[in-house]
Amino acid sequence: MSSRYFTRYILLVFYYVYISRVNGFKIEMKTKDILVDPMGSWFNCSLEKTEKTLQLESIKWFKDDYLFYTYSAIETKFTFNPLLDKGVVDLEESKEGHVLLRSTNINSTGVYKCEVKLTDGRSQAKERNSTAIFLPLGEGSPNLSLQPRLEMMFQGDLQVVVISVDEHIEVTCESQASFPEAKLFIKLNGQRIPESSLEDVKVGSSVSWDKIRGLRFSNKLLTTFLSAKIKIRSDFVEKGFTRVICSSVLTLKQHGFIHQQDSDVVRVRVLSFRPKQYTHVRNERNKKWFYLFIIVTVGFVVANGYWEQYHKKKALKDENTVVVGSGSRIPYNNSEMDLCTLRDTAERRLSSPQK
Repeated sequence: MSSRYFTRYILLVFYYVYISRVNGFKIEMKTKDILVDPMGSWFNCSLEKTEKTLQLESIKWFKDDYLFYTYSAIETKFTFNPLLDKGVVDLEESKEGHVLLRSTNINSTGVYKCEVKLTDGRSQAKERNSTAIFLPLGEGSPNLSLQPRLEMMFQGDLQVVVISVDEHIEVTCESQASFPEAKLFIKLNGQRIPESSLEDVKVGSSVSWDKIRGLRFSNKLLTTFLSAKIKIRSDFVEKGFTRVICSSVLTLKQHGFIHQQDSDVVRVRVLSFRPKQYTHVRNERNKKWFYLFIIVTVGFVVANGYWEQYHKKKALKDENTVVVGSGSRIPYNNSEMDLCTLRDTAERRLSSPQK
C-alpha cells in the first residue's frame, strides 16, 4: 500500500472514531441513485445505536432543503408537506424514517437529506443525490422505416425491402419520448454499424410534452431522430437477407448504461442483380414513346393546318383570275371593269399578230 492510500485510510478511521466518540451514534441512509418516472421509490433513514441510552426524538427528510417529511418518535406520529410535482408521499406505507414516494417524475431529481435528532439535542444528517429519468416503457420501441420500399414484398408480418449489392438504403429512425435524451444506433444482423459506414447522417431531437401524465410545463421529454444512407456490402448479407434494427439507448455519465430498446426487424432481401432496373427502364422507354407520340401528333396537326391554309389561298387566287389566249392571266374584278370591256380587250389581243 502506497503512503498516499495509507494516509487516507488512517484519516478515514480517525474520522469514524471521532464521530463515534463525539456524537455517540450513527445514522443509516439508503436511497436510489436513479428514480424512474413514474415508479415509486423508498427513502430509508434509521438510527444506529452505539449506546443503550440514546433516545430518538425525530427523523426529518429534505428535498433540496425543502422539508417534506417529519417523524416524531416522542409522539409516535409523522407529518409531511406536499412535494407538489416532485413526488407523492404514500401515507399508508411510510413508517418512522422510511418514506415511500408513491410516484416520481423528472422533477424528482435533486439532493435528498436525512436528519436524525436525539432527545439530548444532538443531531446528525446525511445527504445523497438522486437523478430522475423517464424511460419509454411498454410500447416504447423506436420507429424504423427504410427507403426504397417495394410494396409487393411481404413475408408474414415482416416487411421486406428488395435491393441489390452496392445499392444504398435510406434508414430513418425515431425514438420514443424519454428523459434524458436517447441515442440511436443502427444494427445490421445484430452488429452495430460504425459511423464510418453511414452517409448523409442527420441527427436531431425535439421536445415532447407529457400531457398524458399531467406533468407541469417544466417537465419536457425528448424525442431523437436519426437518418442516414447505408451502402449494402456483400459482408452485410446473410443467406440473401440483411436484418435492419434501430436501437435506442439511454445512458447517464455517472451511471453508464441504463436502458435499451430495439425496433421491429426489417428484412432487406439482397439480390445479385438489380430488380428495380427493369421497372425503371420500361418506364423510361414508355415515357419516350409517349413524348414522341405527343410531338408527332402536334407536328401533324400544325402541318395539316398550314397545308389547308395554303390550298385555300391557292383556290381563292385561281378563282379571281381569267385565262386569256395561250396562258395570259388577267385579274378579274367586277368592281373595276365590266364584262364587255374585258371581252373587247381579250379579242384585240387575239386578233393582233403574234411576234
